[in-house]
Amino acid sequence: MKREKPFMNWLDDKVGEWNLGPEVEEEFNRLMLHQRIADLRERAGLTQAELAKRTGVSQPMIAKLESGRAHNLTLRTFIRYALALGYAPRVDFVPVKSAMSRRRPRRRSRSTHPAPA
Repeated sequence: MKREKPFMNWLDDKVGEWNLGPEVEEEFNRLMLHQRIADLRERAGLTQAELAKRTGVSQPMIAKLESGRAHNLTLRTFIRYALALGYAPRVDFVPVKSAMSRRRPRRRSRSTHPAPA
């Protein structure tokens, strides 16, 4: 997918060139989940402290989760957050359709070493 901004086009090209598509996609989805939890908490009119009390974790852990700095969110914890916010969690698998996730051919590296015989 070509973007309007030259920098974003360059970035898309580098992600493909360096074969980072899966890692970028994973990080993006992880951050979107964290942002979704923060949005749902705010929509429910809860403070981080109130959500912490409902889930049985500390307020700093809620802050860490919402900021994307929590890298160890378990499925059990995810379910506890969802239920505390009044939601039933749903996990689904959907096809990835972004430009970054499409495999691009790798460039051959120029080696100064002769090929094995």
